[in-house]
Amino acid sequence: MTLDMEVLKQRLREILGNDSQEKVGKKLNMTQGNVSKILSGAQQPTLESIYQIAGIYDVSVDWLLGLSDKKSIAKSGDETTYETVVKSILDIIHHRTAEIDFSNNGVFSIKIEDPLANALTRKGKGLADADWDSYLQWRNTRLSMFESKPLLYNAGWKNSKYLLFVGQASSESQWLKVYDEALEQQEIFFDMVRDDPDPFGDM
Repeated sequence: MTLDMEVLKQRLREILGNDSQEKVGKKLNMTQGNVSKILSGAQQPTLESIYQIAGIYDVSVDWLLGLSDKKSIAKSGDETTYETVVKSILDIIHHRTAEIDFSNNGVFSIKIEDPLANALTRKGKGLADADWDSYLQWRNTRLSMFESKPLLYNAGWKNSKYLLFVGQASSESQWLKVYDEALEQQEIFFDMVRDDPDPFGDM
């Protein structure tokens, strides 16, 4: 995908408002010169910078890049309904992403089986416990990198090397690479099942 610098420049100017390039540079931890080059179109911002800008200025990455007209991002769980909660829980059970235990007087606990969902949940929980604003920034920039990534079935994680890789990875970009490899593994597994006339043997 080619970055549309004209759209990016226009939207950057919109969110930066009357902030000086020096002030913007301090917020983004870059020099005033680099800010000037990005705003003039002389320099293309890195993906890291785009996510950082979106997080600091509370806008959607897709909007910033001209991929969407929806500028705002969700700020809190206020939009979460009972329907979305229950659907989410049932979806993760269906995908065998988690196990549900109802043995505690009918109050259930969830054990996350999917290694990627586990790693992301642990990171998000740690950020939320430490600083809610940091968590919101992470959720709206880093976690949103997984917005278009469907949950994998267990078949995607059959190879133990992916479990190891997820545990060793510490950044979202590394987790995305592991996800892509595990997705490929899942597709290979499903192709094998489809090609096998009797995949379950004698039952």
